[in-house]
Amino acid sequence: MRWLDSILITGLLICGCINTKQNLSSQVCAVNDTNIIQQTLSNKTNVTVNTIIVNQTVSEEAEWSMSHHDLNHTGYTESHGPLKNDLKWIFKVPYTLFNGIWSSPAVYNGMIYFGSENNNTYALNITDGSLIWRFPTRDSIFSSPAISNGVIYIGSLDHQVYALNVSTGAKIWDYTTDGMVFSSPAVSNGVIYIGSSNGGSTESYNGSAYALNASTGIVIWKVNINGGGSDPAVYNGIVYIESIGTYALNASTGSILWNSTVGGGGSDPTIWNDMLFTGSNTGSVYALDLINGSSIWNFETKEAIGSSPAIANGIIYFGSMAYTNTTQSKIYALNAINGLPIWSYNITGWVSNSPAIANGVVYVGAENNNNFNLIDHNLYAFNATTGTLIWNYTTNAGITSSPVVVDGIVYVGTDYGSLYAFGPNITSK
Repeated sequence: MRWLDSILITGLLICGCINTKQNLSSQVCAVNDTNIIQQTLSNKTNVTVNTIIVNQTVSEEAEWSMSHHDLNHTGYTESHGPLKNDLKWIFKVPYTLFNGIWSSPAVYNGMIYFGSENNNTYALNITDGSLIWRFPTRDSIFSSPAISNGVIYIGSLDHQVYALNVSTGAKIWDYTTDGMVFSSPAVSNGVIYIGSSNGGSTESYNGSAYALNASTGIVIWKVNINGGGSDPAVYNGIVYIESIGTYALNASTGSILWNSTVGGGGSDPTIWNDMLFTGSNTGSVYALDLINGSSIWNFETKEAIGSSPAIANGIIYFGSMAYTNTTQSKIYALNAINGLPIWSYNITGWVSNSPAIANGVVYVGAENNNNFNLIDHNLYAFNATTGTLIWNYTTNAGITSSPVVVDGIVYVGTDYGSLYAFGPNITSK
């Protein structure tokens, strides 16, 4: 999640604008048509979606169990994804004043899990989108779930980190942090790593990073950091977390190994080949040395970066958000070694979610550019090598939730509370 949005949401909370009323009804829409669209895009004209036969023989990966897929935040899966925009099903979160899905889904053992602005964590059947259980918290959920050993971990703006039974939603434990939990947990070696924010709209506000025992919720260590804390990445005994700058923490003790002032305020960290990639709301993407945080290269976009980089085959992919009329939001592909551009694609709206990469296809969503009232509700699929648009689909609202791909299906949530599943409709309706 981008921290510019965290600040905006904080302001809504302070003003008392978020409605916490619960509505226990839910709705699943089974879809039998493909709703294939043709539209003119900013730098591609008359793009027609064609039917492409999906290769069903590709080996599949049956889980996407945490934010950005794995502890390194690669956003890459061995599964294949859909090569046309067949809509399999839609689940609609019960309507409240705010019911958006900013939380990115996790898929585990035939179920899909996500949080909502209406304060609930949901578990659905991945085959048809039917509701299995929901767990209510006391405030909105922007944290994405992480699942390990039959337990789902998720944070809430009610300051809590929750551990729930994946099958029933029963609470196992909760832990009270010092602030709102926008951060998504990382689970490594029986420890939960997560951040919290005390709120505010300046760089002086405080936050914390935590290590919790995954079985009991007991705090192992807590470290104050300057800012709200991103989704942590974990590699080789070190926790990397973005805040106002980038922190590297000893995973066992929480001691600060280094703190870089570049990056922060935008994306979550991504780790590959002894480098850390991160974006900033000032318009640059950085590659840092994992050992000491020194800068290896930076790429200037002139647009804010809230999209966390995904990486596959030595290429990083991310989106941008144009805040002036002299720039345009884009999807970028860069050489991960030297930061040189490979391709880019102009987007009408903003891109704050993080791409998912599967079988040579990059999936990423867009949301409205509110500065210039530019509408873009599309989920896009691009050829990862060339940047050619394969397909797009217009959803009911902007997409802040990051897409995930499992077993040939791509799942993504929208800001109007709908979770979409795209892929071959192999079950009878």
